[in-house]
Amino acid sequence: MRTAWLLLFIGIAFEVSGTTGMRALAASEPAWSLASATVGIVISYFFASRAMETIPVGLAYAVWSGVGLAGISLLSWLLFAEAMPPLKLAGLALVTAGMVAINLGKTGEGGHTARPAASLVPESCAPETSALDTCAPTSPTETAHDRAR
Repeated sequence: MRTAWLLLFIGIAFEVSGTTGMRALAASEPAWSLASATVGIVISYFFASRAMETIPVGLAYAVWSGVGLAGISLLSWLLFAEAMPPLKLAGLALVTAGMVAINLGKTGEGGHTARPAASLVPESCAPETSALDTCAPTSPTETAHDRAR
């Protein structure tokens, strides 16, 4: 589990650096600005997706977006002299509180609830039918509505 969190935070670091690089290069080097953002986001998504193999998606995304938002806001304030008014600080505090609440809301073994995946195949379909197939009517007059009942 610790490895998953490490992967998530590596992803966050790439998101923050890619976005910050995009902002830093936007006026002087538009092509490098786009490249910075693209590379940062692609690598960020790679690490986030690996982390989500273990960490629940909702929690991982909340942390990824919340910490990324805070990191980008802090770096924008430090590097680009962007405003950091009290209302913005309060918003960042609320995002942080939301991440903590989501994390505290975990239950079950390993910290998350396990729920069996819902079947995408209607019960009236044959067992060998895949979720991408549609069930053929069992009689010429049967409709999809009849099968749903």
